[in-house]
This record gives sequence, structure tokens and C-alpha cells, in this order.
Amino acid sequence: GIGHTLTLFTVGLGVLVFKLTIPAKMALSMEFAVGFILVLLGVPIIKQLSVNRAHIHLHQHSDEYHLHTHSHRESSSHGHQHTKRPFLVGMVHGFAGGGALIPLVLSTMSSVVQGLFFLLIFGLGSIIGMMVLTGLISLPFKFATRISPKLSLWIQGIAGMVSIIFGLLIMWQTGIVGGLFSSTI
Repeated sequence: GIGHTLTLFTVGLGVLVFKLTIPAKMALSMEFAVGFILVLLGVPIIKQLSVNRAHIHLHQHSDEYHLHTHSHRESSSHGHQHTKRPFLVGMVHGFAGGGALIPLVLSTMSSVVQGLFFLLIFGLGSIIGMMVLTGLISLPFKFATRISPKLSLWIQGIAGMVSIIFGLLIMWQTGIVGGLFSSTI
């Protein structure tokens, strides 16, 4: 949520203060990048869950324990290397949204201050909404882990496949249907 909001705020500031416009091809490129990132997020999940490679692994963060799948074939490191990934994904997603939505909405604002206030409220709402959504999405994973590690693996696999499918659909929609890869834009 923070990466998303930071990018939206930066794009919005450029639109408000410097009267920047975002070319259609660039906006489509960022939407395509969102699809590509969804594929990139889904592929490692499927790869990790491939037959005879994944197993359940217990980790502790602060006072809370959780289980997740893990493979020792790729690395013996048990560290979590994904701290920047959500931020960077959010930044790309924010830029993609900023390409279409923000200039449209900000063009209706009567002053820079009003536009900045909108960006602040919208950004805070995005952060809170994404936190709530992430919490809700995590519930099936937590419950499945408690019920059956095998069920947890299935849910993770389904999530990975859904990410890949949605990513490919977005890439198709923006690249082919939307005209990113044609000379008409």
C-alpha cells in the first residue's frame, strides 16, 4: 500500500504542479508491467510446490510462529528475502493506476491544495484497504495450515495459478487488445 500511494502521490504531484500528462503508451506499458509482475509472483509459488521439492517449514517472527512451504534444493538460507518486493510491486501498480485515474480525477480539482488533499485521503484509503484485504486473503492460508499442511499446499498452488492467469490476462488485454504492441497508439 505504501509503494502504491507513494507513486500515486508522485504522479499526482507532477500532474497538479507541473501539468504533466502521461502518454497512453506509457500508461499501457505500466498496466502490462502489472500483469508481468503477477506472473513473476505466481511462477515461484508453483515452482516451489513442484513434486518432491516442497515441504512444510516452521518459522518464528517476533512471538508468532507460522508454517510455509520451503525447499532446500534452491538454497539453504532460511532468511526471508521479500521485504522490498511488496513495496516495489506497489510502486509499479501505483504508477499503472496513476496513468489513467489520477490525471482524470485531478483535472476536476479547483486548486493544487484540493488535489493534494484528495491524494492524501485516497492514499490513506489505499493503504488501509490493502491492509484489510491482505488480512482477509491470508485467512484461508492460516486456517488451511492448521487443518492440514497438504490443504495449505493446494491453496498456495491455486493462488499461484490464479496470479499467473490474471497476469497473462492483463498482459493480453493491454498488449494485444489495448494496442500496446500495435502502431496505432
